[in-house]
Amino acid sequence: MASFSYTRSFAHVPWRNHEDVVDAEGDNGFNRRFQDLESEFDDVASTIGDIAAEVDTISGGLPLAGRQQFLTTQSVNIPGSDVTAPAVIDTYDNADFPSDVPKLYSVRISPTLTAPHAQVSHHFTYRQGATQTEVEIWFRNERNQATAVIAQIFVLS
Repeated sequence: MASFSYTRSFAHVPWRNHEDVVDAEGDNGFNRRFQDLESEFDDVASTIGDIAAEVDTISGGLPLAGRQQFLTTQSVNIPGSDVTAPAVIDTYDNADFPSDVPKLYSVRISPTLTAPHAQVSHHFTYRQGATQTEVEIWFRNERNQATAVIAQIFVLS
């Protein structure tokens, strides 16, 4: 993996009222200070560019924002210490993916105002048929009290 570093090279030395003569030209003038700041920002941009290039390499050249797509939002009510029934969230053609590489999903679980301390886990189940795979999600309440959450489901493509 690549290594990144950035070391600040610009250090402003404050001018003092009634002691420093402030000029536009010269080594300590406004122009020189602003040129030094521009150079500093160029260094920062270069380092960010190096990081972005490495992220693109790791992600196969696809931008990460383009790889994660919103799929659905579900409001989920879960009785105390119980599991929901599975819900089908997607069906895809097996020809689009190698048999040993499933399509990947992620979920963001947010508590509701009525259950701000909810502890909910989730599980994806892949049911592979001859031509299509059906993807289900189910939720488990980790606390012994009924709860409600909002689940936002994403697919990585």
